[in-house]
Amino acid sequence: MGCQLLVWSKNTSSSADIKKRKGFHAHGLINGAIDDLCQQEAAIRMRAKMIKGLLLLFAIFMGDVMIGHAGENTKEGQELFLEHCQHCHGAQGKGNGELAEYLDPPPADLTNIHTQSRTDEELRTIIMEGRPGTKMTGYEIFEDDEIMNLVAFIRSWGK
Repeated sequence: MGCQLLVWSKNTSSSADIKKRKGFHAHGLINGAIDDLCQQEAAIRMRAKMIKGLLLLFAIFMGDVMIGHAGENTKEGQELFLEHCQHCHGAQGKGNGELAEYLDPPPADLTNIHTQSRTDEELRTIIMEGRPGTKMTGYEIFEDDEIMNLVAFIRSWGK
């Protein structure tokens, strides 16, 4: 959407007619002023788009900080991980726990990009329901806050 301003004079029939009239210079000044206004409008629209973009980024960041990770405790998550998960995934989450050599397929490396790129909800579902085709069983014993603490601890390896 651009600047569209049309100035009509009831005495004007064509651009050639405008050039013949004494008022042509004034008409040129009006066109120049209109061009300036159009450029100003375009600059304002561009600034508005930039501000909207910055506000969106800010809202996403604040939503992630204030909502997505509210109440998470990586220390509690670490304690749960060491108690329930390290035997297969290893203490550092690399998939090399003491039981890993007996599992086919091997446990997931929780530090790699594939795992770290999953959403919190995907990780929550895997923890709760397990992974079909693997020895990863679901842990329905965990409360929601415990799962989110566990997810926060897993996320700490991706930072």
